[in-house]
Amino acid sequence: NTLPAGNYVYAVIASNAANSNYALVSKKFTVGNGGSATGSTSDTLKVSGGTSVPSTVTKGKGVAVRGTVTSSSNITSLTVGVYDANGKFVTGSTIAPNATSYNLSRLDSSVRFDQLAAGNYTYRVIATNGGNNSSTLVSQSFTVK
Repeated sequence: NTLPAGNYVYAVIASNAANSNYALVSKKFTVGNGGSATGSTSDTLKVSGGTSVPSTVTKGKGVAVRGTVTSSSNITSLTVGVYDANGKFVTGSTIAPNATSYNLSRLDSSVRFDQLAAGNYTYRVIATNGGNNSSTLVSQSFTVK
């Protein structure tokens, strides 16, 4: 929600010892003058009743993951997780629900806020659906102290 109007590419890049910078997802999108992504409205991804992470989380304390992701076509990939200040995935889970709706509370035990070290993090919910639409539905920064 902070991108200025323009054309962008959402990409998920993975690296390991055998392959460096392998694109798992690459999806073009446009942000219009209203500040929202534009594209196919017939196959959209949404989250409702989602977790709101406080700006400061006390070290050792958990945060309950909740909300429902919905799509007009099957959700093919869903990641709920915490990323460090460098964008590295720290805790969470990626699943393939293959359904048009998914209750995020089912992944609550996979997102271990209580095990995070002091520092700055971002909580994200990222989904892809059968129409090949990818979207970061939640991106909230927080600090563990």
